Amino acid sequence: MELPLVTVVIPARNEEKTIGNCLKSILEADYPKEKMEVIVAVDGCTDKTEEIVRSFKNVNVVAGEPKTSKAAALNSAWPSAKGEIVAIFDSDCIVTKDCIREAVKHFSNPDINAVSGPSLSYNERGSLMSKALSLETTFISYYEYFLNKHGADIITAGNNMFFRKSILKEVGGFDEEVIVEDLAISIAIKRKSPKKQCSIFEPKSVVYHEEPPNFNSFIRQRRRWTRGAVQAHNKYEKSASMKSFLSDAMHGTYFYFPPFTFIITALTALFLYLSLPLLYLSPLYMLFIFVSALFIQSLRFFKQSLTNIAYFPIWFFLSNLQALLIPLSILEELMGKQSIWYRPDRAGLSTPLPTI
Repeated sequence: MELPLVTVVIPARNEEKTIGNCLKSILEADYPKEKMEVIVAVDGCTDKTEEIVRSFKNVNVVAGEPKTSKAAALNSAWPSAKGEIVAIFDSDCIVTKDCIREAVKHFSNPDINAVSGPSLSYNERGSLMSKALSLETTFISYYEYFLNKHGADIITAGNNMFFRKSILKEVGGFDEEVIVEDLAISIAIKRKSPKKQCSIFEPKSVVYHEEPPNFNSFIRQRRRWTRGAVQAHNKYEKSASMKSFLSDAMHGTYFYFPPFTFIITALTALFLYLSLPLLYLSPLYMLFIFVSALFIQSLRFFKQSLTNIAYFPIWFFLSNLQALLIPLSILEELMGKQSIWYRPDRAGLSTPLPTI
């Protein structure tokens, strides 16, 4: 297979702590330099981000006023892409050597319009919060891989996604009305190919990213995620068939594994108090065991220590807190409150990357 021209697009707003390492990893990737174009959408930066980006040769800069969303920043850059494949990475990502090559190989199949890969944590050895959230990140990646292997289309990870430029044109680019652009673009592309698998999860196409380093940053990130999920539901799911809705909804279940454990525990206590047969809860127990097995396998698959499970109680707390943000997001949508494109605080890469 002749390798296609790939255009890498990176949105960046005040990312001076991470953009240098990100670009360095991309330019050192195992992909022919003459087959790769890099564009950075410098989005209203007030720090040294643009200066750092312009210090790299053969990196194109699209600069402008601050956009209202990441989708808007991406839409300012990808239409000028020369490549037939457009790759999207976040500016805090470290792209592994084989990431681009492993993803691009799937586009030899004309039915495939999108590819995504694992997004693992490079600061998993940092704060207790980042250690806990790395469990979630690992689980998300494996869960998408598992579903895809069994015939489901994927929800592309917003910091590691590849598209045919032609499909981006066909769906009108990234939806600027939904502040979780990866979910929106995944649903839009899937709707164009409802009868066949049109996206692939490639487990060897790995990037490492930074988890929110503190609680305030986590809350801002998850408010954006939950608000964006409500927006995507209102725009894409209200007119969808029940099959399409359930197919899309199952991708979000990995966020609610900890809340599910809370429900199981509460129901078990209630049934014991009321002297009801626990047999009635057996389907829920079976589902819990199945998802737990997937969770453990995700750590094994990505060669992470099973001792990391010790941080599950922290993830349990954070995930249940995220679930409580959903009613708030629904209320904000009903009230027409303006949504804001939040991004987590950055600390930058300070520890060696793990190996998988």
